[in-house]
Amino acid sequence: MKWLIIFPDSWISYSPSILNFLKMLELYEQEYLIVYLNTDEFDNSKINLNDIKIEINSSIVKFLKKIRLYRFYIYLKFIYRIKKNVEINEFDKIVGIDSIGYSIAKIFSINPIYYSLEVSKNWLNKIIFNFLKPSLLIVQTKERKDYLAKNFNSVVYIQNSPISKKHIQGLRKYRGKLVYFGNIIESHGIEICLSALYKLKNETLMIKGTGNDTYVDYLRNKYKDLFFEGRVHIDTNYINQDDIYSFLKDFDMGFCFYDMNIIGSKNFNYLSSPSGKIFNYLMCAIPVIGSKIIGLDVIEKNKAGILLSEIKVDNIVKAIKDIELNYQMFTENAYKVSYDFDYAKMFASNWDKLSNI
Repeated sequence: MKWLIIFPDSWISYSPSILNFLKMLELYEQEYLIVYLNTDEFDNSKINLNDIKIEINSSIVKFLKKIRLYRFYIYLKFIYRIKKNVEINEFDKIVGIDSIGYSIAKIFSINPIYYSLEVSKNWLNKIIFNFLKPSLLIVQTKERKDYLAKNFNSVVYIQNSPISKKHIQGLRKYRGKLVYFGNIIESHGIEICLSALYKLKNETLMIKGTGNDTYVDYLRNKYKDLFFEGRVHIDTNYINQDDIYSFLKDFDMGFCFYDMNIIGSKNFNYLSSPSGKIFNYLMCAIPVIGSKIIGLDVIEKNKAGILLSEIKVDNIVKAIKDIELNYQMFTENAYKVSYDFDYAKMFASNWDKLSNI
């Protein structure tokens, strides 16, 4: 079969779910073409896909957002390019990512698939699930499905997780190597992680992810003593999905925090967000210290780490010490649960539905 995937955003390089979806299609000997937005906001040059890039200057993006025409412009731009450059009749399946992607897909297919990365009760989603009725919804969890479309039943669940690396899990020892993996932004609790180091004796912190240069420079200046002592390192270079395991496997604990005072305490998309970073930690048998939100419940339920109701320095330090005291149990649990959420495993269990819908 041949698949057309419509991704109307510019961060395809940082969308593990879609990159893994494409990889699984290849493994199942499927052909695909992905159409995605490409701006200078994100560097997509490191990935190799069968694609059509829709180029838009980020200054135009900012202007369109300011006058509230961005989504409409993207909608029209994608339709125009697909009509011009894609032989629609060659494709057996069309997948639209989120509400805009699905709306574009609906122009070219009677029964496209809706792949949800973010959940929202916006007016477009209400129209889609009440009237247009996707042939299939791909979403991470039942909680997110119910928020998006409670009475919609044509659904498969595939987590925002990596294709696990099968490896022999031996005895691990805690050495104080902490890691923050993901977007380097204030709302993701990066500064509370740095502040915790002042109350820890020997721990070091690796910060790995994409971040605004201005904010990264701010962190380097504010915590310059930690950087000078060699206790903190920041690496903003892009890392390929296939290289994540090799990079993370030597760390001992991973952080995953959300500052809901900044994000918004009622932002269900974040509250229920099954952050990709926690599944990368689990794949590498790394216990997680994170925010106590619905999306991270898997950590607490499987004793693969500790979730905190209040993200404070003292609570983080205590969590680190508690995990250290029973480190082998936490790391074994992290490794075990990673198999349950292996993207390849979840994809395989749903393949009949995906391919026959």
